[in-house]
Amino acid sequence: MSVRLPPLRPPRGGIAARDFAAGRLGSRDDYWGAVEELEGAYAAANAGGTAILVPSGRDGLRLVLSALRRSGRTRVVLPAYGDRSVIETVLGLGFEAVPCDVRRADATLDPDRLEEALATVRPAAVISVRLFGHPCDHRVAALAAAHDVPLLEDCAHAPISPPGERGEVCRASFTSFALFKLIDCGGGGMVLTADRDLAAQVRAAARRHPVRGAGAEAWHALVAAGLRVATAAPLWGLIGHPLFRSLGGGALPAYKRYVRPWLKPHADEDLRPLPGLPSLRAGLRQVDDLPERLAARRQRAALLRVGLPPGLLLRSDRPASSAEYAAIACLPDAKGALGRLLEAGLAALPAPMVCYAGAGAYPVPVARRLAAEAIQLPWYDDMTEADVGALRAALCAIVGAAPAP
Repeated sequence: MSVRLPPLRPPRGGIAARDFAAGRLGSRDDYWGAVEELEGAYAAANAGGTAILVPSGRDGLRLVLSALRRSGRTRVVLPAYGDRSVIETVLGLGFEAVPCDVRRADATLDPDRLEEALATVRPAAVISVRLFGHPCDHRVAALAAAHDVPLLEDCAHAPISPPGERGEVCRASFTSFALFKLIDCGGGGMVLTADRDLAAQVRAAARRHPVRGAGAEAWHALVAAGLRVATAAPLWGLIGHPLFRSLGGGALPAYKRYVRPWLKPHADEDLRPLPGLPSLRAGLRQVDDLPERLAARRQRAALLRVGLPPGLLLRSDRPASSAEYAAIACLPDAKGALGRLLEAGLAALPAPMVCYAGAGAYPVPVARRLAAEAIQLPWYDDMTEADVGALRAALCAIVGAAPAP
């Protein structure tokens, strides 16, 4: 069966041969100069603040929460629908995770539900997540400020945020530079804050981590090159259909089920390394190119939405705000929709997020619905307008809408 659009593609601008050739990998001055350059470019792209390179997005959250730990406050409020790594990090630090329901429109924190939670809980922090690139409602920041609670923002899906999209009183944000993120350093991440004391604490902790060596960097470059081949349409034309049918979603669920447990991602967190010099150079190029890439994604998203019923695709209600990290559709028969898309040559995935309800103690109906109905459509830099048109036509056929010209 021919697969026109595979489910995932790594971002453009990965590690190149010149990244290894330019400069000496063992030069300490070269390395820390590149760190400062990447931190400066990231801060400038976000209109200010202090950026600190950290070993991973998960570590960024861990270091910030550890620095903000308040005596007597043992709870952290977070979205009930999102990536399990945020929940695991909060629980791993000994906090109680208090899930708050999300908005159906864009899967971000529901300010009405947050207000209810803050009326009964005195948390150490509130974590908002710009899920799939969508900024949170501005009332989230106002509520956190009114209750004197630090607001932390997970920007793994939106590493560049114009001033109008950032929480006005956000204490810190953190992002990930892992594989398939908008900025890919093969690992690593960034913390951004305007709080000088917090920045100093996070920087001191992050600098205690080792640096990834030349061998690990070469291995990452090889893996990244392999992923470019493995996620190309011709290969998925050979293995995509049986893989999806047998494993119920394809390579990503298979990886999480069979491979990830053997990698022990939570072991030796204190020793997780910072990205090496070639990865930093690749990341810097991607930071520079990201505004252009995001603008192209926004244009494609506007094309995709033409003629589709309102509410089918998750989208922000703030004008021109979405980073369009991913295109997410919500369909009652998600499994059937995945099969029909695959028959059209479009290898979609179940959305890789979970619903966390705190052992059922908290009512989170929207999060439960999203966990059951959300699917992640093919959405990456290599897509053409013709690809977007094919995706839109397939969605129209599934929901019975008339295709728009």
